[in-house]
Parts: sequence; structure tokens; C-alpha cells
Amino acid sequence: MSQLVALFNAGHYAELEDQARSLIERYPDSGFAWKALGSSLQLQGKEPLDALQKIAELLPNDADVHNNLGFVLNAIGQPDSAVASYRRALEIKPGYAEVSNNLGIALQALGQLNEAVATYRVRWRSSPITPRRTAIWVTALLELAQLDDAVASYHRALEINPDFAKAHSNLGVALQALGHPEAAIASYHRALAIKPDLVEAHCSLGGALRELGRLEDAEESFYRALEIKPDFAEAHSNLGSVLRSLGRFDAALSSYRQALEIKPDYADAYSNLLFLYAHRALVDPAQYLARRATGSRPACPSRTAKQHAAGRFIAPRSQADGCGWATCRATTGCTR
Repeated sequence: MSQLVALFNAGHYAELEDQARSLIERYPDSGFAWKALGSSLQLQGKEPLDALQKIAELLPNDADVHNNLGFVLNAIGQPDSAVASYRRALEIKPGYAEVSNNLGIALQALGQLNEAVATYRVRWRSSPITPRRTAIWVTALLELAQLDDAVASYHRALEINPDFAKAHSNLGVALQALGHPEAAIASYHRALAIKPDLVEAHCSLGGALRELGRLEDAEESFYRALEIKPDFAEAHSNLGSVLRSLGRFDAALSSYRQALEIKPDYADAYSNLLFLYAHRALVDPAQYLARRATGSRPACPSRTAKQHAAGRFIAPRSQADGCGWATCRATTGCTR
């Protein structure tokens, strides 16, 4: 057993796994050997679930075991089972702060936000407050739309760590939701002064600037977000909405399409795209959805519809050029 401890402390996790498996062959009911195996698997990034379930069976009164099992269950998308493991850990060791925090996270994943917030409150009474813990807590408050509490909690986190960039950014989100876009912009700028590549802050800043009608500045913020994270679907969609407001419709369509290529089930991008189609009378939205569902391209809109699209008329080309409508070809993929 001392050899297993030495291997663990030395960071020799592959060798620890081998030694633990060897010990389990001789002593299959050794909780210590199974714990060593579970730890070695987790530290190597291997699947530890079977080992952790066995450990929980052998050591039913070990709170740490149930906590580790709950963590893995939540990570693999089984929050219900994770909650049961965390509750068992707290039965064994009431007031276990780390378990309370993990339980709150699992409850959030289940959408049980009021209970999650109550769990975080219990934890805060029993352990020191840190900015990271505050961030987790405030996420639940924001989901519950308890915005004033969220703002107060972020201010508290920033008193502890004024250089916590994500807290500044999230404070901005809460302030914006409360209808204070100018204060939100100040928070986003503070976040970016600390961490210039914080992509969420650039995107949120763009949203607040758009809300104030500062469209060119908003466009710049969304482009900056996409420089940092080109596959940020939300930034593509939000950029599209700014471009639409600026009257650059083809560019807006391109942005919405890019958002949907990255995130095909992105409802907001679909809504924005269909709104633009309807606004320009390029494609009937219901027809677009029906054809997309069957994998076919949207139908080419009629000339009459185009002539009434916001008063715009696009001169036809020859019949040899397909349908003869440049915007149709650009926006719907028409090849007729």
C-alpha cells in the first residue's frame, strides 16, 4: 500500500494503475486498491466510472468516494445520479463545502435553480467566499432572473479580486439585463482591459453598443470576437443583426448562414435569417423551412415578390443566366 501512495505522490499514474490492478487481482474487495485504481484512471483521463461505482459499493461511508462518483456522473451527463451521490456524501459528512458546491452545479444542470441557489447559500455559510464560487452562484441567480442579487454578488467577488475579468464581464451582463447598457459597457471595457482576448466580453460589448444604436462600434466588437473565436455562432448571428440594421443585407445573410453552419440548431439565427428573407421578400419563410427539412434548396422567389421587396428592383439578366436575379442567386443558392 505504501508503494501505491509513493507512485501517486510521484505522479507515476500509469504505473499506479498497473500496481492497483495487480493488487485487486489478489484482493478484489480491497477498497484502498480500488481507490488507487480510480484515482489513477481519473488522473490519466481514462474512464473511471466502473471503478468509482465499485469503490462506492466497498466503501459506502466514504464521503470523498461519493463526491468523486457524483463529479464523474455529472460530467458524463447523468446529473440525476450525480445528485444522489452528492446527497449521500452530505449525509455522511454534513457541511462538506465542496460537495455542496458540486450538488448545486448538478441541480443547475437539472434546471432546479431555486434548490441550487439554496445549496450555494449553505456552502457560503460554511466556507470562505472566492471569486470562482461567486461566479458559479451568480450563474444560477442570472438564470433565475434575480438580477439585483447577481449584481451584488459580482460586486462582492470583485472586492475580493478586482482583476477577475470574467466577473467584470458577467457584471456587465447583469447590468445590461437590468436596463443599464452604459454601465454594462463600462464593465465590459474593464474586463477587456484585464483580459483583451475574453471573447464573451467582446460579444456582450457588441450587444450593449447595438442597444445604444452605436452600430459601427458594435460591428467592430463582433468582428473582434470572431477574430479570437471564428466558430462563435452567437457572434456571427449578432453581427448579422448589426449588418442588417446597417442595410448590408447580403453580408447579414452570410453571417446568419455561418452561424447555422457552426450551430445547426441555433434557433435565434434561424429566426433572424427568416426575418431577413421575409423582409426582403426573397423567400417565403414557411417554404424555406419546409425545403430545408427535406434537404433541398429554397425555391427561387418570383419576380413580383422581388419587385416589392422594400421598393427594390434588381434588373434581370438573360435567361441563360438562370433565373436572372442576382440577389436570388446570392441568397438562396438558386442555380436555375
